[in-house]
Amino acid sequence: MASLSRIIFCIGALFLFHSGYSAVQHKSFLKLAEMDYSSLPIDITVECLLGSLLCCVAVLEGMSQYRDFRLTSELYSKKLDGVYNKQNFMIFNHRGSALSN
Repeated sequence: MASLSRIIFCIGALFLFHSGYSAVQHKSFLKLAEMDYSSLPIDITVECLLGSLLCCVAVLEGMSQYRDFRLTSELYSKKLDGVYNKQNFMIFNHRGSALSN
């Protein structure tokens, strides 16, 4: 499934690249023809939207496993002492040591 999502992502990226290139070519054509620039043609806009949609779908499908965002599902089997026992929060040099002397 991951290889299919990579292929879809590459196709979407190619659509986006081609629509950007077409937009630049269209604008340079209008400059050469001395015409006013009003908006992009509908085919370039549709191609850009299709490429964006394909890239988004490919990224969402390419995720291997969705994780539950609720903490209760991951922390259900752990004890509370193990959850808060982190060395980053241990402070050994504090003012309590001056009181014990």
